[in-house]
Amino acid sequence: MKISPFYTILFSFLISCDKVVVDPPVSCTEEFRYISIEVDGDSLTQFYTIRKLNSDTIRPTPNAPIFDNFYEVLNDSYSAVLKNKSEQFQFIGVINDSTLVKLDYEIAADECHIFKISGPSYISL
Repeated sequence: MKISPFYTILFSFLISCDKVVVDPPVSCTEEFRYISIEVDGDSLTQFYTIRKLNSDTIRPTPNAPIFDNFYEVLNDSYSAVLKNKSEQFQFIGVINDSTLVKLDYEIAADECHIFKISGPSYISL
């Protein structure tokens, strides 16, 4: 049985198309995102976040836009570290050398920004 040249070309084209897969480019917004916790009651005198994977201590960014009773858990500076995966973090809040807040979070990132998977947005002391 002889195969027509048309079918040979079509078959070759289909095979080559399967190999040439190009992901569409990702377009990220220029916003800088923060995950924060609102703490009702006394103000924290110190706070930081622990990356549970390796026990890194993450301090808040200087000049971060923190408002009354809102504290930074993590920001977009970690988006490259978390790109397309999630990790466990723990927010620690201290008042006068006493640790009063320990909250667990799961935080992930896509190609552009971090986002919270789980963890509280509010706590009352």
